[in-house]
Amino acid sequence: MIYELAGVTRSFRSGDRRVEALGGVDLRIDAGEHVAVTGPSGSGKTTLLQLLGALDKPTSGSLHFDGRDLGALRERELTGLRLRGVGFVFQQFNLVPTLTARGNVEAALDPLRLRRAERRRRAHERLDEVALGDRAGHLPSQLSGGEQQRVAIARALASEPRVVLADEPTGQLDQAATDAIAGLLGSLAGERTVVVVTHDLGLAARAPRVVQLRDGRVEADGASDSVVGLAAVELPVRDVEAARAWYRDVLGLEPGGGVELVPGEGPRGGRVWLEVPDLERARRRLAAAGVECDEDMLLTDPDGNRLGLRAPAHGG
Repeated sequence: MIYELAGVTRSFRSGDRRVEALGGVDLRIDAGEHVAVTGPSGSGKTTLLQLLGALDKPTSGSLHFDGRDLGALRERELTGLRLRGVGFVFQQFNLVPTLTARGNVEAALDPLRLRRAERRRRAHERLDEVALGDRAGHLPSQLSGGEQQRVAIARALASEPRVVLADEPTGQLDQAATDAIAGLLGSLAGERTVVVVTHDLGLAARAPRVVQLRDGRVEADGASDSVVGLAAVELPVRDVEAARAWYRDVLGLEPGGGVELVPGEGPRGGRVWLEVPDLERARRRLAAAGVECDEDMLLTDPDGNRLGLRAPAHGG
């Protein structure tokens, strides 16, 4: 267990009014989990992330990180935990414009007082991990938005933290870059705990577990029943707009999520496998939509394309 929250509240004073950002949150997150936190604006997502990152303390209740009560730690201890235990990724890349990609990652290691050779080694390893080793000498202005966010992720990983906390990490990216960053964050789980706060339901669906907040409380917590993994394929359909609606409403797959629907008579044969974290939930969702699914989790879309559902492969 990496996080355990019991009855956590967080309130603020706004003039003569008391604002309750979190109102009694109970939550457990295991080491190595990949969790998405969603909810409307004002639901408490960012406040929760700040508490998980030891940037703030609860007003009441208990918050434990790896068995340690964060509310009982002194500021010096919290600073050490933030430096070594948690890596942060934000919507704004927050890169130093005059430093190269390697320099930005090395800068995150300055407070640890490592030798220069060790800083350089870690920076190269982290940039290689996010597939930017060949761009280490480039300034942020020479990188695309997706590449800048990958540098920011490499920077978050530089101190070798146990937890990565990401706040709207794809908010400024196009769809292609969003897909790449979503895949990268997912690949970090297992060895590290990854918690992503997002309004993007497509990004949230890439996490095996989704926690939904509303009015400062946990409204739902469980496995996503949406498609979370898919190799890009073309599927011929008679009516593209109707097919998009079917994939969205029945499978929870937003347009552009890996399937390209093109005009045609279809089907061309073959089979497309979609990944869902919880097969039983997916089966119930299909049944509720009136879609038949056999014992091998095979089904047919309205245009005759054969689809199969399976659990994601473990370990990455």
